[in-house]
Parts: sequence; C-alpha cells; structure tokens
Amino acid sequence: MSEDTLRRLLDEGASGVEVGPVPLAAIGRRARRRRTSFVAGAAAAVVLSAGVGVGVAQVVAGHHGAGPAAPTKDYRRDEVPVFLPTGPEVLGGAHDLKLTVLTGRLVATHDDRCLVLESGDAVVPVFWPDGYEGLVHDGSGFSLLDGRGEVVAEVGDRVELGGTFLDPASWSGDDLCIPADQKSFLVRQAPTVVD
Repeated sequence: MSEDTLRRLLDEGASGVEVGPVPLAAIGRRARRRRTSFVAGAAAAVVLSAGVGVGVAQVVAGHHGAGPAAPTKDYRRDEVPVFLPTGPEVLGGAHDLKLTVLTGRLVATHDDRCLVLESGDAVVPVFWPDGYEGLVHDGSGFSLLDGRGEVVAEVGDRVELGGTFLDPASWSGDDLCIPADQKSFLVRQAPTVVD
C-alpha cells in the first residue's frame, strides 16, 4: 500500500473503506462447531462426575476394595459396615516395644462395625496393621483381610496376635472401636488362627 493511499484512507476514515459482503455462512458454521464442542465437553464432564461419585460412594459405603473407613464414630450403620482402626505412630517406633502374644476369639461389636479380641473375660480393642480391611458377608459377620486382600481370619476364629499394649491416648474415644478409658492392642505380626 502506497503512502498516498494510506493518507487518503486516514483522511476518509473507516466509513469510506469498501468492504466485501459479510460471510454469514462461515460465521454460522463456526457457531455450530462451538456449540457441538460445548455439548461434547459438558457430556464428558457429566460422565466424569458420575465416575467420581461412584468412587466416593464406594469409599463412604465401606466397599472392601475401597479401603477402611475414616476414624470416626459419627457414621450411620449403613455408611460404614466395617471399621478397622490402624495403629498409631508410636514414639521411638513400635519395634522398640516388647512383643506380647495375645490369644483370644475374634468378635464383632457395634453392630458388626468393629473387630476386637475377646481374651478370657476381657474385650480388647485392637489397632490392626496398616492396609488390613474387613469384608462384610451379607450382614452375617465378616472376614479380616490382610494388606494383599487375602482372608486372614473370620469372626469367631480363635487367633494369636503378636503386638504391644498401648495406654489410652488423648484422642481415644473419638474412634468408634477404641474406648477412651481402656488399653488397646497394637498388632505388629500377622494374626494366626489357632483353632
């Protein structure tokens, strides 16, 4: 574009510049493409939300493949069928504590939500190894699963547990299966069924 043409255009202003016809068909195609992309994106978001919702529902419902429930006693019965508290961190590490062998029968308490050990006349609250889970059997008890998902014991089995007794902690009682005023047992070895 020459300098004269540029000066003339600046003097005349934008209204004097000739423009071709407006490409309405092209604009319409772009708008349809944008709507289609938006609808496809919205559909993908709905599918993703549904998938996340199912995953969250399994965790809240205590689905055995989703892992153990969170440590609280505020869940309703139908939200957390099995609750297995895992061991707390022990100052100096649990390996420094004396190993005690405790023998008793696995008992379900709190409407089949907790798994404790009945040893003699005492009911002993238990901290299970990390990764252990409970699997409900249609409301008729449950199995204890290890970190690999294999059945270790069933409710009613007589077992030997190797571990350490712990005094009540300041947070004891917040947990459904660990009373505030009682020693609990920290399991440090895999349970063994003895009969």
